[in-house]
Parts: sequence; structure tokens; C-alpha cells
Amino acid sequence: MALDDKDFAWEDLNGFFRRRGEAGKFYCAACLVERLSQRRVGAFPRVALQAAVADAFERPGSLRVKPGAPCEACKKRRHCIGAPRREPSTPP
Repeated sequence: MALDDKDFAWEDLNGFFRRRGEAGKFYCAACLVERLSQRRVGAFPRVALQAAVADAFERPGSLRVKPGAPCEACKKRRHCIGAPRREPSTPP
């Protein structure tokens, strides 16, 4: 796996959670890799997606890890990662 593949897969992962429909949803590692694989078939090697997801769990940055949360896809209680839903700002 080229370092570039992992970096691009990481960017794809962040973009995935910036989508309006994914805000507030949390996924386990296996389901997240599967969703990213289906979303952009052949865009990245599966190993690059797995590495990016594993790295995200270690260093989530703007994402949040929830231990023992129900996965949005498989509904099993696992360590899940996602982006919290942003509240609309209210004018002063």
C-alpha cells in the first residue's frame, strides 16, 4: 500500500462524515470500511481504507469515538466513530 493511498483514503473518510446524511451517525470499523468501499468502488485499495479507519480510531481529530455505542449499520454495540450532529446556530 502506498502512503498516498492511505492519505487519500483518510480524506475520503473525513468527507464521508461531512455529508449531511451522515452527521450524527456512528459506525464500527468493519461497517465503515464496507460503506466507504461501496461508496467509491475501486477508488482505494481495501487495505488503504482499513488503515485509514484504524488510524481514525487512534487519532480521531474532529471525529468522535464512542466506546460501546450501537453501530448505525449493524446495530451491534462496538467502538464506533462518527461526527457529532452540528446544532444550527441561533442569531444573537
